Amino acid sequence: MSKNITQFLESFYLSEQPPVRIPVEKGELGLDIDDSLDKYKNKVEKDGWEKVSQRINALVIFNKNEHPDIATKWRKKREELSKWIESKRKENPDFGK
Repeated sequence: MSKNITQFLESFYLSEQPPVRIPVEKGELGLDIDDSLDKYKNKVEKDGWEKVSQRINALVIFNKNEHPDIATKWRKKREELSKWIESKRKENPDFGK
């Protein structure tokens, strides 16, 4: 039994894995990092929190190595929106879905 597990682990870790691709188009979010929080709130109400947060997360990931200051700005924006979403979901659990 342990031989099978070893063979599986070797084949899994030694085989080349394809890179992960995040499908995002430039300008897809439709907002700039310096836009007001109110514009982002309107976007969340229109498109839903899941879609907006996925796009912001992709921007954090894309910028974290070459532009860490921009990635930090996106993280802060995401945290501010997340706090706002949490407060709204206390009133309405389905908000932003």
